[in-house]
Amino acid sequence: MVSQLTDKQVRGYVIHYDLRSENRNDLKGLEIFYEDVEVELDNPDGTKTKRIVRVEAGSRLKEETPEERAKRIAVLKRVRNTRWHVTHLLAMLGLKVSDSVIVITGKKSKKVIDDTIRKAKEAYRKLNEDLKKEGYKPLRDVLINDLALEERSYVTYLDIAEKRLAEHIESILARVVKDLPTVRMIAKDRKKAKKRFENQLSRLRVMERTAQELGVKVPSKYSLLINMLHKATQEL
Repeated sequence: MVSQLTDKQVRGYVIHYDLRSENRNDLKGLEIFYEDVEVELDNPDGTKTKRIVRVEAGSRLKEETPEERAKRIAVLKRVRNTRWHVTHLLAMLGLKVSDSVIVITGKKSKKVIDDTIRKAKEAYRKLNEDLKKEGYKPLRDVLINDLALEERSYVTYLDIAEKRLAEHIESILARVVKDLPTVRMIAKDRKKAKKRFENQLSRLRVMERTAQELGVKVPSKYSLLINMLHKATQEL
């Protein structure tokens, strides 16, 4: 979905998305119980109407064989990995404004944006085919919409993205400072931590390039975090 702006008016884009997740009762192995409850509804003329409404009364874990549980866990992981993959695809286009909104520079090719959205939707389409084959209900259609932005809206989104980026850097820095002493002491955790820090370095450098493309100020603590992660990967 693109707003009716001329090419000269478009300063950037924003993507709103709602991805389907693994947080579903059947994938968590839950059996839900319902009960019928009588309720009174107010009518416009002041009278009342009684209706029976079915509400959730409780839940419990389903009884599963080891094979059934293994199958369910594998399906759950497939749904989760698809969500992670699509989130990464979309995040590579720009900077996050919220958990479901990304702002993109107007210098980014519209074809690249459209192709990314197509790949994201295709990933979920294939996932739904796999779910059906495994005997599970398909997920609801994934929602991904892009909107062209004029100057004022674009600047507003950039301001929010800048604040979000600063908070994100602060959060990672706090985690690294907390985790480093522990992973240095426990040998079995070093390899896993090194890989995690390397991945964070890679994502942060992509984030820095994207921020520069958007004209968003990179937080002052970014360099400190990069140096700390780089030193940690060399030591571990």
